[in-house]
Parts: sequence; structure tokens; C-alpha cells
Amino acid sequence: MKGDPTGPPPRGASRSGSTGKVDRWLLTRLLREIRARAPVPMDQPPGVGVDVGGVRIRGGTLLATVDPLYVMPEVEWGEATWFSFHSLAGDMATSGVPPQFLLLDLNLPPGTSANTIQAIVRGFRRAAHASRTTLLGGHTGRYAHCWFPMVGSGTVLSVAPPGGFVTTRMAKPGHRILGVGPVGLEAAWLLAIHQADAVKSCLGAGRRTRLRQRTRELTVLPTALASAKVGLGPSGVSAMHDASEGGVLGAVWDIAEASRSDVELDLASLPVEPDVERVLGRFHLDPLTASSQGVLLVCVHPSRVPILTRWMSRLGRRTFSVGWVRRRSAGRPRVRRGGVLVGPPGPDEIGRWISSEGSSGAAPC
Repeated sequence: MKGDPTGPPPRGASRSGSTGKVDRWLLTRLLREIRARAPVPMDQPPGVGVDVGGVRIRGGTLLATVDPLYVMPEVEWGEATWFSFHSLAGDMATSGVPPQFLLLDLNLPPGTSANTIQAIVRGFRRAAHASRTTLLGGHTGRYAHCWFPMVGSGTVLSVAPPGGFVTTRMAKPGHRILGVGPVGLEAAWLLAIHQADAVKSCLGAGRRTRLRQRTRELTVLPTALASAKVGLGPSGVSAMHDASEGGVLGAVWDIAEASRSDVELDLASLPVEPDVERVLGRFHLDPLTASSQGVLLVCVHPSRVPILTRWMSRLGRRTFSVGWVRRRSAGRPRVRRGGVLVGPPGPDEIGRWISSEGSSGAAPC
């Protein structure tokens, strides 16, 4: 890692608009054009809140998902590539189908050493092979105006049997929404890396170190594939979604918009661990909207909830109630909590803390 160009872009480099995902209005407009002008009919066309697209092929459906490759130079390359791979592969797993093939497009900064490139590619290969995913191909190069941690994109492909997958578009009214996984852990983990001194002063050195060591919990791969064993479809699991950017509330809104349904939240309280809550509070982050890679939302028929809970218990994961999918009342989908409308989350606030050297503006613990 030493000597590589891992710093921020040079002064004067700028892009119009805010960073992160584009807003829902622009994305809706772009996707409408894509769907209208597609030369080949799509079984599962792209949509807001839909991570997996698909086209019918002989004997099934070819599924695809794509994400940026977020590779952090602040940690060992094996850990960085594991985290990046599971961010991508987890999206495929939310279809109920395991990731089968991986394509990498690595656009690295000038001066990135051959040893570093080898370590990154080998890290992705090892993470993929551990999940029985074949690294099928890709592209690797060094280019001006490329910087860590965003160094390209990855694509995962899988073939599903007929009717053997779900997307957020398929969430059924009347289904429960259950959550599985450590709420807010991803955001707290990132802060423990990028704001180490501030987190250490908040938790102490030992607890900050333990928080840093929880990387392997930041995946929905095992929980999504176990949820699929309950049965996919209207009488079982109708949809799944991860709670990464935008957190639990962002995932709920994605489900609502993709399925054109309303969602009624029944969150009495989010199961946020004390250390995670302290760290998020220090940086003014709401657990409901904090990045939570590793948290899976599952839309499931009420009769199958006990079975799903048992599957999660076998993995050592507890479920928590998020809400219900409801039939859309009128107009655009709505999310309500206690009868009060809840809007979609704004830009993910974690970005300004993990791209900043200091912790100015953070609250005391």
C-alpha cells in the first residue's frame, strides 16, 4: 500500500452536483428512457430500488448486477477486497440466487505498483472463490484522474431457473418486512477506520479495535441465501434488499418504489448495539439511515415468519420487525410510521466523515 496514490483528488477537481448516488428524480427519468429504447425485451428491466436485472434465456433467466469497486487503501488489501466483493455479491444474493460469475473493471491511479495490483486481483479472486463464484474476466489498467477508493466497477452474473428468483419489484402487499443483521455497524466500522482517534476517544482503544475486527459481519450473502430456503414467491419470500447506502429507511423506500406499494413501519426500536450507537451519535448519524451493509430486509408471508426466524437462528442472527407491505392507497408509494408520512433519506452523511481528515463538528461522547 505504501507509495501508492491513495489520497484525495487534486485541488480544483470538481464535479457538478453532490456526491453519491444520483437523486431518485434523475434516476427515474434515465431508467424510463432505457426501458423505452431497449432493443431486446427484458424479463426484469432496471428500476429505482431494483438491484438485479434479468433477461430470459433458454432454461431460465440471466441475472446481472453492477456496483462500483470500493477498495480502501487504509486497510489490508485482502480485507478491502473482501468488503468490496460482498457489497457486490450481496446484491445478487438478494435475488435468492447465489453469485456465479464475477467481472472486474479495475481503473487504478497512475503509479499503482504491480505488487499492489496483484494483491487486489488476488484478493477479489479469493473472496469470490470462497463464495463459489468464478472470476470470469474483466479489465485492469492505470489511468489519470482515477483515485482510491473508487477504482472501477464489478459485475456479477447468475443464471436462475424459471421462477427461481425474486427482486424488490415483487414485494407483496400483506407481507411482513423483517430485518436481519447489525444495524449501523457498517457506518461505525468505517468511522473506526477513517476517524480512528475520535472513535478511540469515544470507546477506548480496546473496543475500537474490536469494532474494527467485525468486517466479516458486513455481508448479506449467507442470510439472503438462507432466506431463499424458506421458498421464493407470494407464499414465501417475495423480496429482499440490503440496507447499505441510506440504511434501513433507504431500503424500505427502495422496496416501496420498486413494488409500487406502501409500507407501514412498525419499528418500536432498532436493535442498535451500545458501542455502535455511541459512535453514530458522536458523528450525528441516525441509525435508521446509517449505512448498514450486512443488514438484510426480507418481505415474507406471515405464515413463514417462524421458519425464517429459525433459519436465521441457525446462522446466529436475530431478526427484528421493520413493518408491512401494504397495497398502495393512491398516487406515489408512501411510507408511514404511526400514521405519519416518512420521506426518503437524504444524501448519505457518512461520506463527509470518511473523506475528512479531522472530526470537526463531531459531538462529544
